[in-house]
Order: sequence, then C-alpha cells, then structure tokens
Amino acid sequence: MIATSNANLSNDKSELEVSLESERIYQNIVKNLNERFSDLSSIQSPHQLTFDIVKAKPLSRQVWLMQVTPFDNQTLDWLIVTSIPSSYYLEGVNAGNSQTAMVFAIALVLSLLIAIILAGIVAGPIRKITIASREIAKGDFSQRVPLSNLEELGALAVYFNNMASQLQDSFSRTKTSESRFRNIAETIEDVFWITSTNKEKIIYISKAYEKIWGRSCESLYEDPYQWVNAIHEDDREAVRIASIKQIAEEYDLEYRIIRPNGEIRWVRDRGFPAQDLNGEYTQIVGVARDISEEKRFVKMILDLNTNLEAKVLERTEDLRKANEE
Repeated sequence: MIATSNANLSNDKSELEVSLESERIYQNIVKNLNERFSDLSSIQSPHQLTFDIVKAKPLSRQVWLMQVTPFDNQTLDWLIVTSIPSSYYLEGVNAGNSQTAMVFAIALVLSLLIAIILAGIVAGPIRKITIASREIAKGDFSQRVPLSNLEELGALAVYFNNMASQLQDSFSRTKTSESRFRNIAETIEDVFWITSTNKEKIIYISKAYEKIWGRSCESLYEDPYQWVNAIHEDDREAVRIASIKQIAEEYDLEYRIIRPNGEIRWVRDRGFPAQDLNGEYTQIVGVARDISEEKRFVKMILDLNTNLEAKVLERTEDLRKANEE
C-alpha cells in the first residue's frame, strides 16, 4: 500500500518515497503509476491497470491487476492502490471453467453416443427399405422389410410391404395376361401388330407375319418400313394415305404384297388408334389377314358366272335361230 497525507505532494517523481523498496511488487506499482500518470493529483476517478512481474529464477512472468482509487475528504488527499495477482482472481473462474468444460465434454460425448445409437435405430430400417426398393426396381418383387419397434418406421415398413405385395400381384397378373395374349397372338393365322402413331417404331408383330410376308419379325423390328416396301407398287399410294388417317380414325384396306420369292398375296389390313391412361393416342393396333384364297375363290366364281352367262346367251341365240327356221 502507498499512502500520503501531504497536501503539497511534489510532482517530482524522484522525490516519491517508496516503502519497502526491496519488494519488487511495490516497485512495479510505483513504476506503473509514474508511467501512466504524469501528475498523480490528476487522478480523480478509479482506474484499473495491469503490470507484469518477471522473475529470473525460475524464469516466469506473472500478471498483476491493480486499481487506483482517489480518496479525498477535505483533510486527506490519498490514493488507495489495490493490487492482486491475476492468477488469484482467475483461480475460481479457471476452476469453474475447468469443471464446466469437463461437464460439457461429458455431455457432448453422451450426446454423440445417443446420436449414434438413435441413428443406428432409425437408419437401419431405412437402409433396409432402400435396399429392398432397389431390388424391386430390378424385378425382384418378393422383397419385404422387417417391422420396427418405432411407430413411424413400423408404419412405413407395413406400407412398404403392402405396396410390394400389390406390385407383385399386379406384375403376376400382367405376366399372366401377357402370356395369354402372346399365346393367342402366336397361334392365330392373322398378323397382330402394334406400332407407334408415326409408324417409325414396331412395338409388336406376331409370328404370322413371317408366314404371310415371307420375312422375319426381327428384320421388321430393325426396319419398320420394310412392310411398306413389300406392298405392290399399284397399291402403295392408297396404303400411304390410309396410314396417315390411322391416328384419327379406323381404317380397313385391301392391298397386295410381293413376297421375296416374287409371289403376290392379297392382304386385308384393319387398324385403329389406341389411347393411354391419359387419353392420348400413342399407338396404332391392327390385324392383317391373308385373303389370297378368298380372292381366288371370288375370281373363280366370277369367272364361272361369266362363262355361265356367255353360255346362256349362246344357247338363247341358238334357240332364237331355231325358232326362226
């Protein structure tokens, strides 16, 4: 502590007497006061300062906190200096911070452990659903996921399993219907065909095409215009016009085709536009039938009728001449 009751305190720093000069602490207090304030009497309010004390043996550095407070009661004009090591002041704070940090670290570790456990509980069933979904997308509709003890995940598992069952049943019915359709389409003698509306893609062609057109189904899939090239030149324009109208209306047309061996066959081709679930026309569905034998029979009957009419006329003329004689 440094104190004075001399009202005429000199501003000459060399005249300031310091008690216990051998004490390094007091020396630093006086030194810092003299460095911070050129006139000690100018201190009219409390000030907080810090200074360092460096020890050579052992080498260390200690921070001190200092407060200078003026005390003036008309008879005394003092400066009250209070100084303590910052380590004393912060010891409680550091201890509290250390404990708080430890508690925070323990809480953080526990939170991470709980998060990992919860993540495993939640992510496990979701991962299984994801894997099962991928397998279903590949065509394995037998995939199912186990139920979970968590209400939301358990409900999700139930919905997923129900959806998988419905997909499996629907796919099974579709395969059965497709199998029946193919069996019928492959056994009938007529050509069953499905094309895109622009005729640029053959969606389906039955095996009867190979028998009637004399060309393979694979070649038609590769070249959708192959059937057009096989049409007799005299009938090609009529078929082209009818094909354009297929997107808007049904059509029924007879035309001739030329097989690779040069044989000419008559075909009756019927088709109509088909709508998808959105009501848009996306496909043309049709049936083509070989009517060459029918044409031959019709021609034969016409020829017989012509011959019969000619003979009737000839006989009638003979009778007329006989009656005239």
